[in-house]
Amino acid sequence: MSPLHALVTGLLGMLIFLYGFLPMKLLKRNELGNQPLPDDINGIGVNVSLLYKPAVNRLVLMVIDALRDDFVTSAESSTYMPYLSSVISRKEGFVFTSVIEPPTVTLPRIKAITMGLIPNYADMLLNVLEKDASSSNEESIVGRAYTSQRKVIFYGDDTWLRLFPESFLRAEGTTSFYVSDYTEVNYEMVMKIYCSIHAMKYISNFKVDDNVTRHLDVELGKDDWDVMILHYLGLDHIGHLHGPFSHLIPQKLMEMDLIIQKLHQGLMKWGPSTLLVVCGDHGMKDTGGHGGASLSETRVPLVFISSLLSPQHGCSW
Repeated sequence: MSPLHALVTGLLGMLIFLYGFLPMKLLKRNELGNQPLPDDINGIGVNVSLLYKPAVNRLVLMVIDALRDDFVTSAESSTYMPYLSSVISRKEGFVFTSVIEPPTVTLPRIKAITMGLIPNYADMLLNVLEKDASSSNEESIVGRAYTSQRKVIFYGDDTWLRLFPESFLRAEGTTSFYVSDYTEVNYEMVMKIYCSIHAMKYISNFKVDDNVTRHLDVELGKDDWDVMILHYLGLDHIGHLHGPFSHLIPQKLMEMDLIIQKLHQGLMKWGPSTLLVVCGDHGMKDTGGHGGASLSETRVPLVFISSLLSPQHGCSW
């Protein structure tokens, strides 16, 4: 093989390799447009008004960063997350194991959740860049909600604000790279006061998660939003510093359980047509990190909580 052929072959191989790692062209929101809904599918008539009628009026998506599957599905989870366990046992909620694709870092995983995309390794670079990584022009559930006049509010990891600027009615971000910031809880104190939802005020010694939770009472009392998105970072920060077997993990899970209780009970005031979705964006290795393809990193819980899921509303599982 001549040097020229070797050079061309090498460059071609490099381009093919990079093509698999660099972002491909995505469907733009204006390319899809607001096309009319079909009134038949393969010759079968469809009642558009019924088929596309929303099942719920209010949705809360609670993303707990680095929530791996065994934190919710193991036998010990009923001790650390008793309210969530009780909701599932009453069949007002259901938990599934979601198998996700690497790279298991936050920005690609948010894109996967909101856009239905398989994560791209080039997004790992964007994950650590502080400049604008906007995806506001790409097709996503956040963009669809915005163009459909649905009011979305957000509190949590500011990666969402970089991806979807000017898409939220109200929003406040927290930084994901100050890993020494998390909400630390006194285990015995929480156990003593767990019976009261007002226990939340005791668990705000650090700010990263408290800066999310402090908005909940106000927002649950308002009726001007349709979707609330929350992204809690404290569990991930504990994992990076101390690992998944630290004594701080159960404390953090108890805090998250109290927040789930607050959200669920707050939504119940609006009737049965509400839905609370709790999930992790990725898991956590036994060493506390993430980014790879191990089982503990790619298995995350996906929880749906709604009165509409209960047998009283005709739902059977």
